[in-house]
Amino acid sequence: MTETAAARIAALAQQGSVHRVTLPGAEVTWRRFGSGPPLVLVHGGHGSWLHWARSIPVLARHCTLWVPDLPGYGASPVAPPVGDLAALVQATATTLDHLVGAGT
Repeated sequence: MTETAAARIAALAQQGSVHRVTLPGAEVTWRRFGSGPPLVLVHGGHGSWLHWARSIPVLARHCTLWVPDLPGYGASPVAPPVGDLAALVQATATTLDHLVGAGT
């Protein structure tokens, strides 16, 4: 990573806030940016919140962005058992409910 990229990532990270939610068997780190109606951005496959780095500044002008590092990726170190998609989805949804309230 170049110094410029590292500086851009650091600047973007400072614009948001970090929220770590721990459940039995999973920990999810969420980042929050902007204000307005909530919008969740979920990275694919192997990755982190940085998949959305170019989109965050634009979308955060209009929405409150909630951007997780899915369990076992990025800053979310504890993962559900390998291959347990239902547990991954449940951990992500439950921790989001904890942050913004169920049904929001």
